[in-house]
Amino acid sequence: MNTVADIDHELEVPTQFIVQHNQSLSWRGNKIFIINVGILSFSIAGVFALHGLWLILPFVGLEILILSVALYTCCLRNRYKEVITVGNEKLIVEKGLQQPNETWEFDRAWVNLELRDSKLLGHPSKLLVRSKGSQTEIGECLTDEERESLARSLMRTLHITLNKS
Repeated sequence: MNTVADIDHELEVPTQFIVQHNQSLSWRGNKIFIINVGILSFSIAGVFALHGLWLILPFVGLEILILSVALYTCCLRNRYKEVITVGNEKLIVEKGLQQPNETWEFDRAWVNLELRDSKLLGHPSKLLVRSKGSQTEIGECLTDEERESLARSLMRTLHITLNKS
């Protein structure tokens, strides 16, 4: 089941794969969205407050606060990335937000890729990098199709075959 890669091609420069979440809107864009929703919500709440239903104002404020916290949390989470560096002798996987929080170093000659389908319907597959007893999952934030594409690209770069289970 383990695949030993014959490294017959030297890389001229290390190849890097950067995997990160899709961030459709920047934090600045999210702030503009929050301000617009806040203006609209407070305008509507102001009309109700003028008719004596002033209790709506604190709830609108709470709604905008919760929206702000949720969008900030999403933007922070979207800064997480994985950097996979394939060199002539090593494959290095680094994971973290601003800088690598976790790092794995694998001997390129012993690297094994495994794309594992989920046993539960609707759950994502897993792409594992293994070598000499250690392993890590890569591409956790990708769709199944993107994960398969990453696996094919890594296979071509490493000159190995993919184990699929």
